[in-house]
Order: sequence, then structure tokens, then C-alpha cells
Amino acid sequence: MKKKIAIAIAAMAVVLIGVILWQIQKTSDNSTGKSQTSTTADHSEGGKYLVVKEWDVRFKLPDKLKNKVIYGLKNSVTGEFDIIKPEGVKGQIASFEISDLSNLPNNKCTLFDESDGSGKGGGMGAALSRVESSKIDQSENYTGIKIYSDAKYTYLRFGAKGSCVAPEYRSKEAAFQQSLYKSFESLKEVNQN
Repeated sequence: MKKKIAIAIAAMAVVLIGVILWQIQKTSDNSTGKSQTSTTADHSEGGKYLVVKEWDVRFKLPDKLKNKVIYGLKNSVTGEFDIIKPEGVKGQIASFEISDLSNLPNNKCTLFDESDGSGKGGGMGAALSRVESSKIDQSENYTGIKIYSDAKYTYLRFGAKGSCVAPEYRSKEAAFQQSLYKSFESLKEVNQN
């Protein structure tokens, strides 16, 4: 009987030591970076840039807009907003929401899902459009202002008509719109410096 008790105690000690060693190894792996999580590069550089990840582009934000701007994308057909001619060219529109405007009383500056399923609409007045460069009218017969162009895409900026805020906040809205327009000028592909 004593022999069976001694064997049971020895077996429990071996199991206990195994569990302790396993916990130590697990803790050591996590502290030395051997965890299963992967990291991705922060192309926003801590909010310094707004990254439109679906387009693989970014633009630098002024300090007053850092971490305050979000975007939404909408599929569009040119002519729909009179952005680019000829009509019927497919592209995308990036609309922007700035928390300093969307937090104002009685505003209409937030992004929302379009009822037709085309993506996000709304936001404030400044927007970007992306169209395949080969499809754009080469005579530059469009109403948007060209920001950036490469062999594949042309990016245009444009402003919506009207305002998303109450009259007493329109100067604030205009200042943010101009800040975004200025920021758009730094638009580059994410992998460019």
C-alpha cells in the first residue's frame, strides 16, 4: 500500500513539475516576442498621415486634424456628380468626416451607408475621386482639380455644394475644408517617401 502511495505521489510530482515548466516556457515565449500575433506597419505614422488603405495612398494631415479624420468610399459613375467627363467612367469617391465638425450640434457631417449599397456617402464638403488614368478625358475636361496621377490612376479633389453645419459654424467648416484641400496636395502612394 505504501508503495502505491509513493508511486502516486511521484506521478503527481512529475505532472506538477511538467505544468510548471510549461507555464515558464509559455511566459518566456510571450516576453521574447514569440507570440502568434503579427504586426503591420503603421503607414499613418501615429496619425501624421491619413491612409486610404483600399487605394494604397496617404496624405499628410496638419496637427489640428491628426486622429480626427475618417474616410468612407463610394463607387461612382462619372457624370453622377459632374466630377469628370466623359460620363459613364467608373471610379470611387472618398468622402471625409472630421470629428470637430461631426460633434457640432445639428450637423450633417457624418458618413453614412448609401441606400443603394454603393458605399459611404456624406461627410463634409472636401472629397477625393480616383479614376483609371486611361479612362479619363485627356483634354482635362473635368471639373475636379487634379492632385496626383500615375500610369494607373488619376486623383481629383472637389468640393460638394452646400454646407453640412449650421450657419454659425460655416467659417469653421470652410477652414477645415481648406486644410484638407492643402493636405490632398501631399497625396502619394504608401510605399513612396
